[in-house]
Amino acid sequence: MSGQSPRPRIYVASLAAYNNGELHGAWIDATLSEVDVMHQIHRMLRRSPIHPAEEWAIHDYEGFGPLRLDEYETIGHVCQVAAGIADHGIAFAVWASLLNPAEWNEQLAEFEDHFEGVYDSHEDFGNQLLEMFDVDIDSFDLPEAIRPHITIDVEAIGRSWSDTTQHSWFEGRLYVFFD
Repeated sequence: MSGQSPRPRIYVASLAAYNNGELHGAWIDATLSEVDVMHQIHRMLRRSPIHPAEEWAIHDYEGFGPLRLDEYETIGHVCQVAAGIADHGIAFAVWASLLNPAEWNEQLAEFEDHFEGVYDSHEDFGNQLLEMFDVDIDSFDLPEAIRPHITIDVEAIGRSWSDTTQHSWFEGRLYVFFD
């Protein structure tokens, strides 16, 4: 849907090493399956300089746009969101950031049903709405003398409509999702 999709990844650290003042972890491609990500985590733990190394946490991540991951986020959730980002681009991360993580299992799958688009401004969104509703000021039955004085405030339309949708600004662009 949008240009090149980011490759979401997470940095998972061994808490045994971390709690003993050592940094040990691995960057893992979050678009892998949950099983594969867990395999990578267990491999990282086996290589930990401090043993026993059984506990881990997500200490960093990238490619998730505005979405904030908790250090103890479930790998299932991480992989579910990462797969959506890989398929749909950063708009999917914006969608996930608007949702309650407790409801991700149900709501993330509804992305395509709700995603309206990405706009550079409220005016661009307003223009899209006018096009969507087939509104053309030239088609109005107006006397020629007043036609040049009639305008549509498309920015106000875009602002008004965005207030009735789920939306978010990210990196200077407006992401809109219809309910």
